[in-house]
Amino acid sequence: MLKYYQPRDRRLLQLQEQDDNSRHQSDSEDAASVASLDSSLSNMQSDSLASTAAKQSGAIRKSGWLNVKNWLVHKKRKVELAPQRAWRRYWVCLKGTVLLFFKDSQQQHQQMMMDAAGERVEPKHSLVIEGCIAQPLPEHPKKENVLSLSTAFGDAYMFQALDKTDLDSWIAALHSACASQIARQRSKSDTVYLMETEIRKLEGNIDVDSKMKMMAEKQLTAISDSRSRQTILRNIQQWEENLERLLIELYRHRCYMTSLLGQELPNPKVSF
Repeated sequence: MLKYYQPRDRRLLQLQEQDDNSRHQSDSEDAASVASLDSSLSNMQSDSLASTAAKQSGAIRKSGWLNVKNWLVHKKRKVELAPQRAWRRYWVCLKGTVLLFFKDSQQQHQQMMMDAAGERVEPKHSLVIEGCIAQPLPEHPKKENVLSLSTAFGDAYMFQALDKTDLDSWIAALHSACASQIARQRSKSDTVYLMETEIRKLEGNIDVDSKMKMMAEKQLTAISDSRSRQTILRNIQQWEENLERLLIELYRHRCYMTSLLGQELPNPKVSF
């Protein structure tokens, strides 16, 4: 089951307030934050190095300067603020479904030259973004042009782009890369048609589960036997969990579709 954290719900606002209240940390704590960010980026993906390298196939989709912040971590079915948080500037390249973090653009250019020669220069950090959801964060209290990136592993990062155009370009590039990866995995050439098919399938599944849940809720009002009620309640809970998962998947695929078509992102608050 995917562990996406939806960055626009009530929990986000609470976490953001906690984050704002913690901005008076000392310089020594900031240094620890940088070390924590380095560690989280390096250890983020659960894939092997060979698997990560395979996800870097293809040309570089986008590159540029980004301020990066480790924001949320997923621990034991809970989403928490990262223990140490600090912004750090990187030259970031999107290659395949991997973000590569370099100290500067010259290091990335050196890697490209050595790749052409059959050698490799490892970036300072890398982050697998396959299956991610990226969204703008206009409500950030102190910075503009910030986006959140939620990974399929349950962690979240903030990236600050140069301007609004750069922000939109990064979001579109991230989503398009993920959509293309899905198409490659399924050996499909028409990515847009694949997204349309998946969206229709998800909408159908949501409709079925919603009706089943509604029928169970009506049945519950007519049953007094405690054992039967417990069984129905468990079924309702299962349908609610299924619906939550399906709605996240639907939103993710709609994000990918709009990015492929160059359209505005869907509203995450609008339910099916």
